[in-house]
Amino acid sequence: MPFKPVPARIILQPAKESARVLIVRRKPSKWVHIMIWDTATDSVEHGSWFYGNFDFWGCDLSFDGTTMVYGAQNTKGWASWTGICTPPWLKTSIDVYSRGNSGAYWSGPNTLSDFHPGRFKRKGRKDWFSLFEKLFPSAFGARATEESALPFQVEPMSWKSQLTPLPSELVFRLERDGWRRRGPMPRELGKWNLKSPVKDDAGWAWRFSLAHPELLMFFEGYVESRGYVFSFSMPEQAKIIDEHVQWATYTSRGDLLVARGERIERYSPKALTKGKPDFVLNTQDLQPPRTIPRTQNAGDKN
Repeated sequence: MPFKPVPARIILQPAKESARVLIVRRKPSKWVHIMIWDTATDSVEHGSWFYGNFDFWGCDLSFDGTTMVYGAQNTKGWASWTGICTPPWLKTSIDVYSRGNSGAYWSGPNTLSDFHPGRFKRKGRKDWFSLFEKLFPSAFGARATEESALPFQVEPMSWKSQLTPLPSELVFRLERDGWRRRGPMPRELGKWNLKSPVKDDAGWAWRFSLAHPELLMFFEGYVESRGYVFSFSMPEQAKIIDEHVQWATYTSRGDLLVARGERIERYSPKALTKGKPDFVLNTQDLQPPRTIPRTQNAGDKN
């Protein structure tokens, strides 16, 4: 049986120590929309529309929910970068040129883990990134320099997560948030561009507290048109997590968040027992702008 299609790709990334949640939605192809959801008030702020190759799994929200790191590449493939911004807007306050891998994640309240931490220090003004800044000055934010200290620490990230082919930053982020592996990954999942899902992954488990039902996540494989595909289950609340759920996670307050089709749902601990969400956000009517932004990495508000 082939992989099931989804109406839109959606991931939900809660802040580790805040009620804020990063929503990344991809639809149509090449178009990504960024939103910030305050789960304490259920207010949703819509931000940038980005057209290009956005690192769907390499973006992350800081512990306090005020800063976002993301990786992206323009449609021509000649410029890729790692950006630091204030979500839901992708306009960068700090950005560095990337030669291929652009993933990073927040490993601590004031610590960013990156494959090449040295990129965040000035190496001279005659590199390729400086050339891009001169050619497209409106597309770039203020570059980090030795004279202008970064507002956070940058530490090196290991290239090996022992879960090939999953990106290291994704695996480390799952562990940081509370997910724990239940066993080894099947060898079949190490292949690229699978035609059908692999159903025997041991997966991850996350029980937020003794009073919460256990949430399970399984890796089903990498598909060229969709990337990494996951499935979820919750044996103690099987009706909430069904086959249409493409992402599920807990917030720092213990609320369950579910992306089901184009619907995003929030269940408080009390709502979990009833099986009905406290809040529902339907993203079906969201449409990208009619014209592609001129600055592909700035995420301007137009």
